[in-house]
Amino acid sequence: MYESSLYRDDVVLKALAAKDYDTVNINAGAASDNMISCNEELSTLKPVPQSLITKNTVIENLSNIVLTILECFIRKESRLCSH
Repeated sequence: MYESSLYRDDVVLKALAAKDYDTVNINAGAASDNMISCNEELSTLKPVPQSLITKNTVIENLSNIVLTILECFIRKESRLCSH
């Protein structure tokens, strides 16, 4: 999941440069979802690898920031954004 998410981040950047916003949306959302799933699985390990969970959360947060910028500022879907 981690490797897939990092690959998706590369896809997102290329799609953003090409103004392919549907691909940005799909891949940024998938990267965020992957990190959530990964953190859920990591939290079952003993000891819990907190540093990896923290890094995954950063990737999840960055993906969500990209989605917010896409919807609120590029596509200007104000119904999806609270101001």
